[in-house]
Amino acid sequence: MKKQQVPLGLIVTDVETQQRAIDEEMIKTYLELMQDGVEFPPVEIIRDAEKYYLWDGFHRLECTKRLEKKFIYSYVKEGTLKDAIWLSFGANKDHGFRRARGTTKAIIERILCDAKWSKISQAKIARHVGVTKGYVSIIKIDLLKKENADSESKTAKRGIVSIPLLEDESQEEKPKLQRSETVENVSATGKKYEQKSQDKQNRPPEQLFDEAKQIIPDNLRELYDERSEILSLMNRLKKIQDEILEAVEKRKPIFTYMNTNQLSRDYKAYRSQMKAALPNYVCPYCAGKGGSCKSCSGIGLLNSLKYASVIKELKAT
Repeated sequence: MKKQQVPLGLIVTDVETQQRAIDEEMIKTYLELMQDGVEFPPVEIIRDAEKYYLWDGFHRLECTKRLEKKFIYSYVKEGTLKDAIWLSFGANKDHGFRRARGTTKAIIERILCDAKWSKISQAKIARHVGVTKGYVSIIKIDLLKKENADSESKTAKRGIVSIPLLEDESQEEKPKLQRSETVENVSATGKKYEQKSQDKQNRPPEQLFDEAKQIIPDNLRELYDERSEILSLMNRLKKIQDEILEAVEKRKPIFTYMNTNQLSRDYKAYRSQMKAALPNYVCPYCAGKGGSCKSCSGIGLLNSLKYASVIKELKAT
C-alpha cells in the first residue's frame, strides 16, 4: 500500500477506534526520536467518503500535532467506521505501548456481543486480537452464564407489580450476547469440544479438570484460566519467529546477517521453558488450597516438572 500525506484536520479520532489511552512517557520518547530525525512508520487510516478514521498510530499523531506539523504520512484504505473499529481491536497486540489491564477482555466481549462480529470464528477473533482461542471461549462461556443469571433473576421477579418509569427515566438496554447454535471451545490441551447453546436455565456449573483429570476447585478456576496469558505469549513468540524466517526466505537485505539456526534453537528453548511453567495440575499436597503450602508456592497449582516428582500414592488420591 502506498503511503500518502493526510492533513491533520481531516483525521477523526473520537469515534471508538482508540483502544488504549495516550501515555505521556511514550509521547516524550517519540518526540525526542522524531526531533533527532527518526522516521516513524505511517499511521493507519480508514477513509469513508470525506472522513478519515484513524485506527492505529494515535501516539504518532499526537506527536505530529505537538510538533505543529500540518500533514502526517498515512496508509489509507477505503471502508467504513465499523471497519476502522474492527481493525483497531487488532492494533498494538504485539508491538508498541501495551494495552491497559482489562482492555483485551473488553474488546472480546464487545466482539461477542455484536450481531456481525459474533459470527466470526473464535480462532479468527483470537488471531485478530492477539490471544488464544481458549481465552475467547472462556469469555464467551462467562457471558453466557451472566446472561442466563440475568434471565433467571428476571424470571424470579415475575408477578411483582412495578411502577412505570417516567418519560425522562428511560433505561438504556444492555447489549445481549449474540449466540450461535453451538459454541466452539478449546481446552487447555488444545482439544476441541462443543458446548450446546445454553437456552435451558438452572444448568449445573460446568466442571473443569486439570491435566491429571482432577477437578479444579472453585477457588482455582480463575487462576487456571489465566494460563491463557502464557499460551498467548507462546503464540506471539511463534509469530515473531515465523515473520523473521519469512523475511530471510524473501532475502530482505536488512535480515542478511540473521542466524536462523540460532534463532530456531532459542525459540525451542524459550517455548520449552514457557510450556514447562504452565500450572497444569492441582497440588495434591494441599488439595489446591495453597496458602502456606511450599510445594505449590501457595498458589494451589503445580507445573509439569513439580507434578512429575509427586509420589504415586498422592497422584492416585
